[in-house]
Amino acid sequence: MACCRNKLDANGLTAVLAFGLLVGWVVSLLYEGPLLYSLALGKGVDGGVIDAANLLLLAVGLLAAIPVAVASPEACRRLLLGAAAACFAGTLLLPVLPGPYLYGLFPLLSLLAGASMAAWGHLLKSAVPRPGRPLIAPLAMTLACLVLTPAHALTALVAPHWGFALAISALAGYCLLLSRLRVPARTACPPELDAPGYVLRHFLVLYLSIFLITMNAGFMFQAVYPLFARHLVLSSLYTNAPYVAAVLVCAAFPGFKRLQTLYAGLALWGLSLILLTNLDQSVPSFLAVITGMLFAAGLFDYFWWSIFTTDLDSVKNPATLVGSILAATILGSLTGGQLTNLLASGGMLPFDMAQWGLIAILANMVLIGAVNRRLAPILVNQQFLEEDQGPSAEELRLGMIREKLSPREMDVFLLLRDGCANKDICDSLHISINTVKTHNRRIFAKLGLRDRAELQQQFPPTRLPN
Repeated sequence: MACCRNKLDANGLTAVLAFGLLVGWVVSLLYEGPLLYSLALGKGVDGGVIDAANLLLLAVGLLAAIPVAVASPEACRRLLLGAAAACFAGTLLLPVLPGPYLYGLFPLLSLLAGASMAAWGHLLKSAVPRPGRPLIAPLAMTLACLVLTPAHALTALVAPHWGFALAISALAGYCLLLSRLRVPARTACPPELDAPGYVLRHFLVLYLSIFLITMNAGFMFQAVYPLFARHLVLSSLYTNAPYVAAVLVCAAFPGFKRLQTLYAGLALWGLSLILLTNLDQSVPSFLAVITGMLFAAGLFDYFWWSIFTTDLDSVKNPATLVGSILAATILGSLTGGQLTNLLASGGMLPFDMAQWGLIAILANMVLIGAVNRRLAPILVNQQFLEEDQGPSAEELRLGMIREKLSPREMDVFLLLRDGCANKDICDSLHISINTVKTHNRRIFAKLGLRDRAELQQQFPPTRLPN
């Protein structure tokens, strides 16, 4: 707790806890689990259809919130309060509405929840100071699991209405904390050269990796749990423990780099699949397989949570990172679950599915190297929790400029920035005066500048390193 007090003020902690409660409500009620299926069963409707629709609408909400312009973080907070009130009212209606209405109400709640989670990027960036942002992932993820585990355990072991009461209590706590949160009217941020499609272009490999990993996760969890169906009580109480342990290990050892963490997770996942093909269906076998898979899942989730929480300054619109990364995880999980159902209906055994899972792991081993090479130059934090290790905002701007200019144009840009005349540039780079003028025109056009005076005004020599 001393570490939290040193890095998070009271307002920042309020923001992190509110975000964690929102995620806890989503995963305990809207995500696949005994509470959702119990409500559907009690109303005589198909829980599988509602579950798939929820996942799809969560992803749609996450992506739909990205292009929505907000005037300020405070305006975003007020919009989130309205969405939270609507979610609370809709959740209260779930037990009393006739069954067919759940096919519409559940997806609507998922749509609002997805949009809210993406919009939280604005509040996390404005309310949580940079030194405290590495604590967002471990605190919010742990709090979400502290809501999820007892909600599912109460549903499976006591009665569904107790699990429902806990889920709606988490939503009420979220509404209360959000109403007490203070955010600045406008968040100051350094000017950035952020071309359209910048995030998509740089993070596309990351999205593909997340999609493949979570697809494999949905694929394997759907295959594993039917094998151990008789251990329902044990799974309700235990399954989130390895996940939280992985999160806490990552938080306790900030020296672990992102790439190392992903490789460790994939290796542990592969070991779990190998165990699955060689063990029986006893309790020790269940614990061995589930512990490895869920610990690996915690490592994976912490990897991309650390990106969209600690690297909020690497993009103009923080909702872009939060929404796109979480949408990739949900779409991957949905695809994996549906693929498993399709293969199971065709007669494929879970042990055969495990072999395909190993192939997917090998593909990710190759892909992760590309993820690291693509993201390393632009991410603020190269390590999980070491804020000071990353490049400064000015270095980020320089990296964005390099993306727009050719290597020779970059050389000319640096000399123009330092106030060199065209003849000086000719002598320094050993090129003709006409070539210099051509480079000047291209640089001004690509950076949206009128002339060298405006270039030197926007990029003074002391602001950017050579």
